Amino acid sequence: MIIQSRGDCRFNTELKTTKIVFTVLAIFIVLWTPYTVVYVSSSNSDKMDTIPPSVFKFCGILTAMHSMSNSIIYLTMIKSFRKIAMKLLRKIFSCVLPANEESAGTTESLCCDKARCSAKITPLPDRKILRMPVQVLTSPAHGASKI
Repeated sequence: MIIQSRGDCRFNTELKTTKIVFTVLAIFIVLWTPYTVVYVSSSNSDKMDTIPPSVFKFCGILTAMHSMSNSIIYLTMIKSFRKIAMKLLRKIFSCVLPANEESAGTTESLCCDKARCSAKITPLPDRKILRMPVQVLTSPAHGASKI
């Protein structure tokens, strides 16, 4: 049996943290660089038509992907984050997610306790619908308008 010293544990923890920070930074650079390059180059040119709209859309998609990339990185690289996230998802989606990892590939992972699942879902007609009062704003120039 190999016993690790405190220095080895600290080094392993720092190494994991360094890998995670480097991965997050690398993904940030990869996903935000096209956006930055396109928008800086388009603002410096006199003609906006030089860059096709599809390039702007692609850069926007890349930046939107960055919003979800950190959670994916944390789920794949940090065991404790993955464990807590799965526990939270099991509470939210108790009908779909397996109760434990052994039953993940079996049929009992799919909503085996229908009474427990259906008790949490309130039918739509029984729900209270909040209705917000409509305010009418009047302006001398435009007349009445509803918000």
